[in-house]
Amino acid sequence: MILNNQAVISLLDFSKMNQRVSKLNKADPFSLIGNQNFMYIQLDTRQIIVMFDEHSIYIGDFKLNFENIARYFVDKQLEETFDAEIELSLFKKSEMTKEQVSIIKGYMFPSAKRKNYIIDIAIPHDQITQEVLNSYSDILKVITNVTKVFNKEMMEVEQILNSESLIPTYVELNGEAEIGLIPFVQLQEIYANQVEASKQNS
Repeated sequence: MILNNQAVISLLDFSKMNQRVSKLNKADPFSLIGNQNFMYIQLDTRQIIVMFDEHSIYIGDFKLNFENIARYFVDKQLEETFDAEIELSLFKKSEMTKEQVSIIKGYMFPSAKRKNYIIDIAIPHDQITQEVLNSYSDILKVITNVTKVFNKEMMEVEQILNSESLIPTYVELNGEAEIGLIPFVQLQEIYANQVEASKQNS
């Protein structure tokens, strides 16, 4: 794993993040999620949308990114950049800079295959606390668990990829967790309710 800004590495414990990244890599979420697809995660009141492209995973706030995602479901194009709080990208050793290769050697032997995760956290560096880092580590665990459940227990990959209006989802409320598929129209309702609540509170 490589963090975009190495200055904070000596100040924080990345062992949990490294473990999560390693398990996520082994689960291979790219085998489950098709090109430019999404996963919805709700952890009590926190709502997250995860976007996958060919070699990267982007994690961001659901409400902040929903309108852009909605455009994707209409015309299959993301017209604006996904506003990611954290981005994980897979690289081959040959695609990495000498500095990146040198840093990643501290965690693993750089692979010639596309198995080297580079992590970019968009939060200002002075706001990256251990609590923030651990919260993202927990999200990576969720993504890994959802991938494993769909791959091993629930359905064929093709069923998900061919169901363009269904999004793999993980919802945890009051300690109870459920993994399944959520229709895009239901995400529209969730977003509409959030917008309405914001109006009432303003």
